[in-house]
Amino acid sequence: MATPIRLPKSGMPTPSNCPQGPSNADIVTYFKRIDDRISLKYTKFEVIDKLEKKVEGINGHLKEILAFLHTINKKTSAK
Repeated sequence: MATPIRLPKSGMPTPSNCPQGPSNADIVTYFKRIDDRISLKYTKFEVIDKLEKKVEGINGHLKEILAFLHTINKKTSAK
């Protein structure tokens, strides 16, 4: 069985028996890592947006080619 923590007579915990949390430097480092990850995601989203615009451009060119081939097909089938 675990031994209970003895509190001083005042009943208030002292720093020696309270759990220590992370320091301010640890918290700042953690937030910096989160910020770096978010920045990396934004960079990836920008690259994806550029690729999406390129695909849309290619899609437009393919539609033009398809329309041109369709008109050629109509002309040749009419002869």
